[in-house]
Order: sequence, then structure tokens, then C-alpha cells
Amino acid sequence: MAVTRVNINIPQGVWTDLYAASGIAVGTEVAIYKNTSLAVMIVASAAMPTTVSGIPLVSPTDPSDPLEIPPGEPGLWALSPNGNAVLLVQEQATQRHSAAAAWITQAHAKGMDFYTAVGLGMVPGVRRVTALGNNPDIDTATFPETVWTGGGLYPWMTATTSLEIVSTDATDSSAGVGARTVLINGLDINYVEVAQTITLNGLTPVVIPTQLFRINNALVMTSGSTQTNVGDINIRDAGAGTVRGIIPAGYGITRQAVYTVPAGFTLSVHSILGSMVRSGASASATIATFFRSPTGTYRLPLEFSISDTVPYRHEGIPGIISTEKTDVALRCTFVNANNTALTAAFLGVLISNTTLTQV
Repeated sequence: MAVTRVNINIPQGVWTDLYAASGIAVGTEVAIYKNTSLAVMIVASAAMPTTVSGIPLVSPTDPSDPLEIPPGEPGLWALSPNGNAVLLVQEQATQRHSAAAAWITQAHAKGMDFYTAVGLGMVPGVRRVTALGNNPDIDTATFPETVWTGGGLYPWMTATTSLEIVSTDATDSSAGVGARTVLINGLDINYVEVAQTITLNGLTPVVIPTQLFRINNALVMTSGSTQTNVGDINIRDAGAGTVRGIIPAGYGITRQAVYTVPAGFTLSVHSILGSMVRSGASASATIATFFRSPTGTYRLPLEFSISDTVPYRHEGIPGIISTEKTDVALRCTFVNANNTALTAAFLGVLISNTTLTQV
């Protein structure tokens, strides 16, 4: 959709109808910019004002911070009391509609940017996704390792698996002072999202009712007086088998830079972070992005270095696109010292494929 942008001359002492001068329909949301130091008064009114009052544009306006006029105003007038001025009036493309889809692209009616609106659940078919990982101990002889609490390469499940959840502390239980319930967000064999809330029983394993193929994250939902989990909470194959997810003691959430895109969705990764958590001698490490297709082929397209003094952060728009059923992770491919601890994470938006086809 084309966006109207019009430079409008504002003669000294003369009220100018901005909607009429720009050709933008009355009531449309607009952004107003100016590039002089002259004060310009802006008034929302159906009729031409009769007094010099309104919202002042006093100093040169930063292009990233215009005066934003919300939709629905009955009219818009400008007055420059001290000299001729020029205003740039831009129609705000706040929404792009197609069928049932509504995308916030530049600004929200409440003044929010697209990503804030996504985080608040205000954009239909789009939601925020994070994968937050920590690997507490990587040695020069053990890399590559996934950035997750369990260490080593993350053990992706190869089939639907019966799982159980158990703590290393007895007080993580239904009536204990620690964690009481945990929400597990995973996928079934068809990559369909499954959310299950499990009541803990301390040192005794609790069977997770629905078998899973992937675990995207788990977090403590309710707790006793300690307000979080006292012990490590392990999600593992039934019968004390392979551990697939860990909520470390005191953290309340799995710490794994591991995620699988659900069926029917597309993931766009916009932000990647890597940092080192290690004291002692100078250390450095390399982290790579890991993308694996559902057929089992993987790539490490981006590799970046960090040190104990220099973290890494990548912000990219447009993001890195991953289609449904893709495994995504962050993997350490090099360290120069033993006992290296790494934190890494990625942030993106998950978009319904139905929404994508409607745009």
C-alpha cells in the first residue's frame, strides 16, 4: 500500500488545514515532521481555530520521533506564529488488511511499534518466541556443545517419547515450599503444539500424560514460600532415561537455546545474543546458529566469536526465516579454556502460515 508523504508550506500567522493541504482523508492517522527551529502549533479541530494554542512542535524533529496524531480526529490545523515553516505530513500505514489478517507495520493506534504490539498479543496470528540458553561448563576437549544446561549436544528425540518429570529436592511438590506445578510446552510427532501443566511430587517421578517429540521450554507456574524451584527439575525419558530438559535450581525456567518450529507456523529470528560467564584467565569462544530440516539435514550458517570482555549481539531486520518443523539452536563450536560458561539466546516472532497467506 502506498503511503502519502507531503511537504506543506505553513505561512506565518495563517492557519493551514493539514488534511486538505496534504490530500489525506480527514481522520487518518498521520505523523508530522519539521526541520526548522520555529515553533509550529498543531490543533485537532473540525473548524479553523480562533486562538493560538495547541500542541507545539518547538525544536527540530528527529525523523524517528515525529508528532503522531491518532486516527479519528475531526480535522488538523497548523500555525507558525514567527515565520514561514514547512511540515512533512505522512499518512501512517498502521494496518494492512487482507481477508481476516491485520498486521501492524509501522505504528499502532496507541503509539506502539510492531514488536511491542506482538509481545502484548495484539497482532493476530503472530507471537513472540524466545530460546534462552546457558551451558555452565564447556572444555577444550568437549566442544561442540549446545548452549543448554545439560551440557554436550542437545539430545533431540527421534520418535514420540514417554516422559517423566522429577526434582532433585523433595520440597518441589504439590504442598512443598519449592516449585509446585510446571508448564511444559512441546510438540507431538506431527509437530503440533502441546501444553501440559504437571504437579510435581518431589523426588518421585511424575508421568507426563501426553507423549512428546520435542520440548520447546518448561517453566514453574506455582510455588511455595521459596517462590521458585529448590532443586533441579529434570524432564527425562520414562524410567530415569535421557534428560531432555532441565529447570536449574532457583531459575524457574529451562535454560536452553533450543526450539522447534511448530507445524503451520514460520519463525523469523530477529535477535541473537552470545556472552561468556566465566571468571579467571582470559577466555574466548565461538557460537554458531544451528538449523536442521525435518529430513535431518543441518546447517551452521552464522558463526560469531565472544570473549570474557566482549559479548555479541546481532539485530537483523528482516529476520532469519525458518519454516515449520525446523529445529533451531545455538551451538558452541570452540572454546580456548576449560570450564567455560556460556549464555546465548535468540528472539523472534512466530507467524501463523494462515496469516501469511492472507497478507
